[in-house]
Amino acid sequence: MNRIIRFLSSLKIAITVIVLIVILAILATLVPQGREPSFYLDQFGSRLGSAIVAVQFNNFWRSALFIVPLAVFFINLLACTLRRLTGRLRRKAPLRIGPDLIHLSLLLLIIAGGITLFTRQETMVFLAEGSSFGLPDGKTIRLKNFDFEMYDDGRPKDWISRVEVLNGKSVVKSFDIEVNKPLRVGTYRIFQSSYKNDAVAVLEREGEQVMIRPGEAIPFEGGFFGFLESRSGPEGNTAVFIQEKDGKRTQISLASGEDFSGILLSDLLIHSESGLQVVTQKGVLIIYLSLGLLCFGLFLSFYQKLGDIN
Repeated sequence: MNRIIRFLSSLKIAITVIVLIVILAILATLVPQGREPSFYLDQFGSRLGSAIVAVQFNNFWRSALFIVPLAVFFINLLACTLRRLTGRLRRKAPLRIGPDLIHLSLLLLIIAGGITLFTRQETMVFLAEGSSFGLPDGKTIRLKNFDFEMYDDGRPKDWISRVEVLNGKSVVKSFDIEVNKPLRVGTYRIFQSSYKNDAVAVLEREGEQVMIRPGEAIPFEGGFFGFLESRSGPEGNTAVFIQEKDGKRTQISLASGEDFSGILLSDLLIHSESGLQVVTQKGVLIIYLSLGLLCFGLFLSFYQKLGDIN
């Protein structure tokens, strides 16, 4: 048993595993995570894309490539801690719990990381102003209004969702959710993730009026006239259409009041929807506890070293 513990607590194993985890983690940052397999085939080619999916490098933090080396490091750290404690007790040496607390905190961090990784749940919700959604704990999140700020060149600057937290009919809390400024409600965190525009193009042709949404089209000169998307810019909102005629397709951008080949865009109705990501995960308290133990262990270790010097 002593030989097994000495082998498992080897410093060479610890260094090898740490280096391996660091290298794999760096490589994982170069690969977008959680996409469909077809994405990797398109982005990295058939051979490399298939290899990424086969070894689960597209979901690295839940793959064997990460979990197995981490488990080896956990066993190595646990064996090192047990070997150190039993050795000092056998020699009846004074206990120095600073390093032991550091080891214990790292073990707890790994456990807490595994709990949060495999219990994390994410839900995407799109809300228009005045709409709401319910949390499993009975509370309701209602969107009061949504601001989408842009730079002068049209690039997104900030998304701000002003929400109310309701318990029944009473307002518990008002909060402005921004990027990197989530709302915390019990065990739930609500992030500002994205936005989308719900658009309706009002078209007029030969005295007739028709309303179409993105993805819809109307017949046009033996082909069709389709609504692709709406775009927002410094000069206002525009609608992007595609015309197909005689097998050829042409893309056209129109603002309200402009026309193309007898088709008038009389109005473009747009309302923005805020994309909120609702996240819940367990193990957060264990993470805080382990970080506290780590700081206390470092303090004790330095304090005892200073005592030895003096």
